[in-house]
This record gives sequence, structure tokens and C-alpha cells, in this order.
Amino acid sequence: QKRVPKAWKEQLKIEGRIVTPMGSSIWLLIKNSTSKGFVFKEIEYPGFAFVPLIER
Repeated sequence: QKRVPKAWKEQLKIEGRIVTPMGSSIWLLIKNSTSKGFVFKEIEYPGFAFVPLIER
């Protein structure tokens, strides 16, 4: 399974969100603070079909 690039996660501020397609799902990642740093809440929205855009 594909993953969100580490650099994207590092640049995200606390309470920031990443919404990205991965496989046949859309994933929402939310960066939250903890006493030891931060953690990501990951929510999957399955059932999507992504097709490339083509030029005619």
C-alpha cells in the first residue's frame, strides 16, 4: 500500500490535515499534539476509482 510522504507529514502544523488518494480510497490524516510530540489520526474513505486524465 502507498504511504503519504514523510516530508508532507513533517511540514504539517498541529491540527493540520492531509487529504490524499491512496489505492481505491481517500485518506484523511490529521496531525494532533500529545505530551510526547505528535500523532496522526488516519481515516480511510474507501470505494473510489481514480482514473488518469487524458488529453484528446
